[in-house]
Amino acid sequence: KRSFKLKLYIDNGTIECYNLTVGLAILYNFLYKKRRTAMFTIDFTSRVPIYEQICNNIIKLASAGVFKSGDRLPPVRTVAQEIGVNPNTVAKAYRVLETEGYIYSTVGRGTFLTDKLTKNAAFQEMALKTFRDAVKNAELYSVSREQLIEIINSVYEGGREND
Repeated sequence: KRSFKLKLYIDNGTIECYNLTVGLAILYNFLYKKRRTAMFTIDFTSRVPIYEQICNNIIKLASAGVFKSGDRLPPVRTVAQEIGVNPNTVAKAYRVLETEGYIYSTVGRGTFLTDKLTKNAAFQEMALKTFRDAVKNAELYSVSREQLIEIINSVYEGGREND
């Protein structure tokens, strides 16, 4: 199986897609319809569920300043069509983000970002999520709590012996 990756540099942003047809559709929409598209990167070979990747993309875009508090997110069907996934997958990602308080929906108007995703808060949230996942992995491989605490203390004290 061949892997394909298309990178489009549009409007000071990068759009990556793994489907030539989708990439060309995004380019066509931008050039001829003057429509701004979502800039999501989805790795279909990853073990991370696609809905989580969509959530992470929205958080990253908000932390990078592409989406700001109060901005309207693209409709579920538009995102699904652009990245080549089922609309239910995008809807699940939006539900998860809404449950966590990052976005809110208004019937008939769309889905909007809350102010919870300020630049620093988004980075902190992603760092904590990554840390939680790393701790779960460490527990799975029987790393002791004391070893983890030692590493944390070392990092906060500026030490490098545990890198």
